[in-house]
Amino acid sequence: EEEEEEEDALNPPPNPWEVLPPAQQEETSSIFHLPKTKGYPPPEEYALLEQFVANSVQSQHLKPSNGEEEKRYEEAARGYHALLDLIRLRDDAMALRNTLLAMRTSCFASSTTAGGGESVLHTIACRGDRRVHARLIHYILRMNPFKPHTKELKKLHDAFIINTVATKKSLKKKTPSKSKIQERKLMYQNIILPYIDSSLPDAYLHLLVAFTSANPVFLTGVIKQLWTLLQDRTFGGGRGEWKDLVEYNYNDGEQKEEGEEKKEDRMHVLDMQRAQRIHATLATILRLCPRGNTEIFSILASGFPFKLTSLDDQVWYAKQCLSVLRYVPTIQGAVLGLLLDKALEIDVEIKVEEGGGVAIEIDDEEDEEDEMAGLFELEMGDDKKAKKENSVVEDVKVDDMADKVRENKHAFHCLNFFA
Repeated sequence: EEEEEEEDALNPPPNPWEVLPPAQQEETSSIFHLPKTKGYPPPEEYALLEQFVANSVQSQHLKPSNGEEEKRYEEAARGYHALLDLIRLRDDAMALRNTLLAMRTSCFASSTTAGGGESVLHTIACRGDRRVHARLIHYILRMNPFKPHTKELKKLHDAFIINTVATKKSLKKKTPSKSKIQERKLMYQNIILPYIDSSLPDAYLHLLVAFTSANPVFLTGVIKQLWTLLQDRTFGGGRGEWKDLVEYNYNDGEQKEEGEEKKEDRMHVLDMQRAQRIHATLATILRLCPRGNTEIFSILASGFPFKLTSLDDQVWYAKQCLSVLRYVPTIQGAVLGLLLDKALEIDVEIKVEEGGGVAIEIDDEEDEEDEMAGLFELEMGDDKKAKKENSVVEDVKVDDMADKVRENKHAFHCLNFFA
């Protein structure tokens, strides 16, 4: 023990309040690197898509002068509304991915009377009155590229039912038909592949970076959107349970059996992959727009989970706040103070009574609600049962909040990970 104390004295723990040196900042920036976009369609098809996006956006800035131009204008205007519906509904993953890619790369033809040679992205973000594309920008900044839309999930479910019947028939044979296997692969691929290979999230995240780079006025909105996506952990970050259906199809009906621990590990990996991409996007944006370094803390503080939120969500949020310090070390003091304040808020809610028991202090409004609930249950003749249930719930809440305090303390012990 004495030798360990001497070693601790010679090698004190790193100071978490110290700003990272430039060399370590460069190393950290290389870790949070946004992957390149992928999944581009063939060049001929992609050129037509870029032209469609350019004409659709341009229709909001040009007014027809004769009958022929009016016809083209109406067609392009319908294309613009189709563009809005595609982003709002997210009912075609591959088309959505390709459209997001085209919005970032397409330009107007140089022969046009307005915006010749100008990029579509610059027109949407910077040119003239931005209210022209307010709905388009709103849909983009509220989109979740990691989670399939309900209609997409229904398509997957319907395809799964159809393929299950075909799989059962093919399994009766010694060698299943290769054409049927390939057909089932394509059916799933068209529906869900942009989520499985992360090509849709990558296209979306690169578009957000381009928006912020084109016009810093979107900086706060983009950071808020990315931070919101980071907290949405449904479907394991966009894949989750329905990924089993895809694996079932690709293995020709032979679903791999795995225990609950294996599934939890896989979901954790998916969450971490999604978090890595979002943090890489945030780091890229903050390198392009350093002004965001002063705004990100207020977003972190305002989005902190309520003290009665589940333990997993509290721990996840604290870890993401600490991850931000890897590329924004200047807010270390503020973030550590925030985590400490939140831990104290949870700790003071646990009241130690004279007999040694513990209970959670409840506000006056909550007291009134409990009294009304108690009177109602008395009238129903179920007072004893209600008291017993309330006691059990209270014990569970106390244990849960105590766990949160312990986890927050553990987070402070792990600060040497990023310092």
